[in-house]
Amino acid sequence: MKFLKETERLGLAALLLQKIQEDPYDLFAVRGLQSFLLRQIISVEHRVKRLKKARSRLASSKRKGSTKARSAILKTLVSGVENRIQDLHQLLFLWKCFGDGIACVYQSPYSLKHLYFDGEYVVKSDPGFMLGKTGFMNEYRLMRKALAMNVPAILSDLTNIVRHGDICLLGASDPVPVEVKSSANTNARVRRQHEQLRILHEFFRDDGAAIFRGVPNTKRIEVSTPLISYEEQINECMSDAQRYGTAVMRPEAGLTYICGWNDAQWAPLVIDLVMQLQTATTLVVTLTPTPTWIPSKSFTVSMSPANTVLFMQERISCFVLIDLAVVKQLLDERALEPVILMDGTSAIQIAPRFSKIRGNVETKGIADDWEDRVCIFRVSELHFLRTTTQFESLRWFADSLAGQVEAMRIEGPRELKEGDPYVMEVPEEWLTAKDYFATDTNE
Repeated sequence: MKFLKETERLGLAALLLQKIQEDPYDLFAVRGLQSFLLRQIISVEHRVKRLKKARSRLASSKRKGSTKARSAILKTLVSGVENRIQDLHQLLFLWKCFGDGIACVYQSPYSLKHLYFDGEYVVKSDPGFMLGKTGFMNEYRLMRKALAMNVPAILSDLTNIVRHGDICLLGASDPVPVEVKSSANTNARVRRQHEQLRILHEFFRDDGAAIFRGVPNTKRIEVSTPLISYEEQINECMSDAQRYGTAVMRPEAGLTYICGWNDAQWAPLVIDLVMQLQTATTLVVTLTPTPTWIPSKSFTVSMSPANTVLFMQERISCFVLIDLAVVKQLLDERALEPVILMDGTSAIQIAPRFSKIRGNVETKGIADDWEDRVCIFRVSELHFLRTTTQFESLRWFADSLAGQVEAMRIEGPRELKEGDPYVMEVPEEWLTAKDYFATDTNE
């Protein structure tokens, strides 16, 4: 069990966030939760700072020369301090998950994800500690002013996901990150930040860009298929696990939730359940309260306050089992011609034809009839695994992809000319992609 002493404070933050979810117009609660998070985060940063000084002193004592026995003791102490520092960094992440939750109350996680990456589509570096940050009071005043004007807003430093701007306005259809000037000085870093903000604003405004983060002809396509979410089911599964030790729930074919107490008595039984229910075509995903969750929708708004705290303390373990055979069948039924990859980067390759009737029954490969295809694209593992972290339906995932393809069919092909920036060469390995999932199951 982690952070047992923080149980009451974590619970209070979870209840405040629930209050905001139930009434998004209660901006007094938004301000209150941010003030509370600010105090907790600053407190943890102070503790980290003190521990780092202690670590430096221990390391200095070791370098000055000491007996072998004393060196061993100092080494153990340094290791203990480093472990504690890591724990406190994890606690900082957890507090900021509530800030992510505020952002997710007002904005789609699919919009927020763009604030997590830099201009090269690499995760933007963490802004660092708030302790001693120049201009922080200006940011805090602007956040409070926005709330006073009935505009939902959050300090970027109180989140894990908002890595652009100092505060983020949340009242519009898309997030609006804002940089707060602390001085009139400009340098290459400041100019780069302003340029990235400009590109983001234009991308949100135009729903796309000719070139966005190195990718040409980037468009945002609205998902018209109503979302099917199983947040209620995962919460029920977690609650059942608290009562009975373990719990299993199957909200639909191919999708299974397994939860249980993470202790010496029940943890082995949970693993046994996972082993019993998985097959050769099952993808097993362990849900953990770590930075790997980002940029998905924060679990703090998906889980109940009680479940959120237990999950943060790792007292409850959760597994999501996805049958890839079912996923492939769902995509085949929608004539999307899937190739399951799961290669560490891409999850699925889609190459549907203009004619939906032909489907995946043809023996020809993509290289033989690529001119008959609507498109060819790959779904990243990061995107596909949102079905687990956002507790989404597999059927909805397949329907949303089919809807995007249908939008491309309706739009039709456009005439291209030599040198057109929209033209991209299809990688050769895409044309000959092997369905490794199918190969594995036939062996």
